[in-house]
Amino acid sequence: GWMTYVDDSALLTQISIPGSHASATYYGLYNDLAYVTQRVKLEGQWDAGVRAFDFTVAPDGGLSFKGNTLARSFRDMVKIMQEKLMVCKQDAAIVFVRPEDSVSESQLQLWRDYVGDVISDLDDAAAIWTPMMTMRQARGRIIFVLDEEFTWNGKKDQVPGVRAVREGNMVSLTSMSGGNSEKMYVQDVSGVSHTDKLSAIFENMKLSMTFDNKDVEENVWMVNSLALRDEGYLKGAIEIIPMVYGFLSGIQNSAADSGEKWQKTEEGPLGIVMMDFVSEESDEISASILTEEIILNNYNYKMKTRSNL
Repeated sequence: GWMTYVDDSALLTQISIPGSHASATYYGLYNDLAYVTQRVKLEGQWDAGVRAFDFTVAPDGGLSFKGNTLARSFRDMVKIMQEKLMVCKQDAAIVFVRPEDSVSESQLQLWRDYVGDVISDLDDAAAIWTPMMTMRQARGRIIFVLDEEFTWNGKKDQVPGVRAVREGNMVSLTSMSGGNSEKMYVQDVSGVSHTDKLSAIFENMKLSMTFDNKDVEENVWMVNSLALRDEGYLKGAIEIIPMVYGFLSGIQNSAADSGEKWQKTEEGPLGIVMMDFVSEESDEISASILTEEIILNNYNYKMKTRSNL
């Protein structure tokens, strides 16, 4: 329940939030080193402090990743988060939802109907997103960020969630109720060396921290993906996670073997940091310590609020 200690008036964009990339690959790809990104159940990820999740949903409600079918549904995952929020109503979750790449135009309506039914069943636990959203507005709720619209079977004027339309690294976020918008900046480069990936990660973190500067009034959501498939997501995580932990903790300032120095020179929000193996503690990888470091970063700076913008 670490969000309990975040100021009610803090903007949600100002909070450093650990997230899991392809959150459900434990359910079906655990032993597939080419595609597995998480080897801990969703409950374990939540208990480790993760509060942002990422799902690819099929028209029938099943989950998938890179064309691989997983053994759980979107409804299953949402139910787990809802149960966790009932235990600690001071928490919140941010959930990124997209349809499978192979979904046809004719199947999209099935997708919209299914996602709409799941969100409708949440009732007030599904957050009505607004620009400049605060921690108080998010508590006890799930904020859905969707690549597609969905069919909402309840209120017509207060539709939960936010629609994300991407162009390059910039994403336009628009209220599902219409009329209100905000920007999101995403770093998720892939197909690069681990050195180039680290450079992109650190550049995003430093950029995110500048949004705490009093001279910058624009409210921008920041998403920073640490995922790098390269020769398998596990290999990428083994290389990247210790370096990012070192950057945040000040222990290690060199970006791998590039000779380029990356040092945290100021304090500020990290935004949403999406990770592979986010809560794992094993002989191969120690990722839970980075999850904790991201949470602890919230105590290193003064968050912007609606009142002090």
